Amino acid sequence: MLGTENVLEACARASVPKMVFASSGAATGFSFPIGDYSPRYLPLDEAHPCEPADSYGVSKLLAELLCARFTRAHHLSTICLRINHNWYVDRGGAEGALHGGWAKGLTVNDLWDRYRLQLECPARPRMSNAPPVPRDLLWAVTDARDAAVAFRLALETDGLAHEVLMINGFDTCSFVPSQQLVAEHFPEVPLREPLSGYSTLVSYRRATAVIGYQPRFTWRESDFGEWLARERGQRS
Repeated sequence: MLGTENVLEACARASVPKMVFASSGAATGFSFPIGDYSPRYLPLDEAHPCEPADSYGVSKLLAELLCARFTRAHHLSTICLRINHNWYVDRGGAEGALHGGWAKGLTVNDLWDRYRLQLECPARPRMSNAPPVPRDLLWAVTDARDAAVAFRLALETDGLAHEVLMINGFDTCSFVPSQQLVAEHFPEVPLREPLSGYSTLVSYRRATAVIGYQPRFTWRESDFGEWLARERGQRS
């Protein structure tokens, strides 16, 4: 929070016109809930109430509010992108991310094993040393290349004041069709639009309308997807 405030203060003093903030889907309360937290409706969108129970999610939500305050007080454009579950599914991108120190000591196979855990063991217990269980993330996933484009679009789009935008892919990180996921895990949650195939449970529609964001990539057709198919084939 202090770091975010320092950046915003520096922008205001230097008359920087816009700041794009890397927020997180955790700001909603999904990602690191203490218990089985259920949405009020699906697909989830920016209007959904935010009830984070973890310090990380709280810090992201408070930082979004801080951005809004600087927009009101200093006419600084602030765009908060709620990135949902970044994956590096092209080998070059994964190697670049790991080489840059994003995950010290991991190899590409180690990183992709963590993604495989999401897909093959979705019902595992919550553990501090493992990625969040997919239900807690609403099975959301974002290709890192799509996330990068979202930041560029946010910077290039003029006429914005303060915005909070969901950024994720068009499909889930699940082998199970989305309609079946909802029926099994959230049978009482109303659907505001039909879910076909593996379509995302987290809407990026507002990001499309505001900055023209349109995800292009899916793990199902990727270097990771090919690696996963080989690994599964070897074990069968």
